Amino acid sequence: MQASGYYDKNKGATLDHLGKPDEALKCYDKAIEINPNYAKAWFNKGIALSKLGRPDEALKCYDKAIEINPNYAKTGTNRTQLLPDFPIP
Repeated sequence: MQASGYYDKNKGATLDHLGKPDEALKCYDKAIEINPNYAKAWFNKGIALSKLGRPDEALKCYDKAIEINPNYAKTGTNRTQLLPDFPIP
């Protein structure tokens, strides 16, 4: 397993499942630092940010994940679920 996968799949996901999205966020950032093209880390960072009440930042992460891997269906679903948090001008 690559180092980016360790921080994302193992440590970050475990912390997120334990209800510690703030700590998981640090792991996802580390995974992205190691591999900026790791779409799943961007996706999981979006989830953590959403849990922390930061939908605007989460949306940017989902967009980045889609940019890297347009076929990752979960990202589109999570992105769409965030849209009600944004007022229509």
